Amino acid sequence: SCERNNIEERKDWAAIYKKHGVDSACFELVEHSKERVYYYNKARGNTRMSPASTFKIMASLIALETSVAPDEDLIIKWDGVKRPQEQWNKDMNMREAFKVSSEPYYKELMKRVGTTEIKRWLDSTEYGNMQIGNNVETFWTDNSLQITPDEQCGFLKKLYFDDLPFSKRTMRI
Repeated sequence: SCERNNIEERKDWAAIYKKHGVDSACFELVEHSKERVYYYNKARGNTRMSPASTFKIMASLIALETSVAPDEDLIIKWDGVKRPQEQWNKDMNMREAFKVSSEPYYKELMKRVGTTEIKRWLDSTEYGNMQIGNNVETFWTDNSLQITPDEQCGFLKKLYFDDLPFSKRTMRI
């Protein structure tokens, strides 16, 4: 048979989302040790959308690889603009900015990297549709850059197995 038996749809997971009033979710779980994939809502999982906060993984890799961030201790000073997320209203390093998903930190980081380098790394990793549009500070949230959840899982798998075109040091950090 040509049917793949290592991929399993989990329709029962719908109840979890329904319980919390979520009707447009998808989920993919890759169990590498058993070479199995479990998913819920395959159609949504194969639909490109803005990566939003998940892009901070790629943004960190790009900044580290280009030496814009020498390491995860790069501090970016707070711009003094009060934001509703109180944890963003201070100077912080990359490690902390990643943890609290600091949009201002990553906007500044991508400005420092610049569109040429960002585009180069999106292309070399074949990250989603590889588009950055016109605004270096918002392309991962304004729908210029889009990626499917399934592509995102593939990207994370490559990161986990050191199979991206970044240095081992960058991927370790």
